[in-house]
Amino acid sequence: MDIANVFRDFSADETLPENYDFAATDHLIASIQEQGSEAFYRLGDQVADFTLTTADGETVTLYGLLAEYKAVLLNFWFAGCAPCRYEFPYLQNAYEEMGDEVAILAVTPYDDDETIRQYKNALGLSIRSEERR
Repeated sequence: MDIANVFRDFSADETLPENYDFAATDHLIASIQEQGSEAFYRLGDQVADFTLTTADGETVTLYGLLAEYKAVLLNFWFAGCAPCRYEFPYLQNAYEEMGDEVAILAVTPYDDDETIRQYKNALGLSIRSEERR
């Protein structure tokens, strides 16, 4: 499956603004393609611990969350990603249904704290951990 086509297929979706700029998406696609298949974890792989700081200044670690919750759902996104905007309502529903058992980390390597807060407010998100690196 060509990842570029996965992102581009959303351009036909009427929820995208007419002036949607694919520059950020193109950058993400290029980064993924550059890293190749070694950049991905496979079923059964152990994920290394990492530390993130939320837009609210809270510091969390993966292993700390795994000690507190039954599972951690990692979602990688950025504000200019149309498919990301489409999936957040589903993540919000999952959080509302399973938030006591599953931590949801929405990780953005591109956006600053203010952009994250504005994005959360615009979509009405209350996900406990909107993260950035």
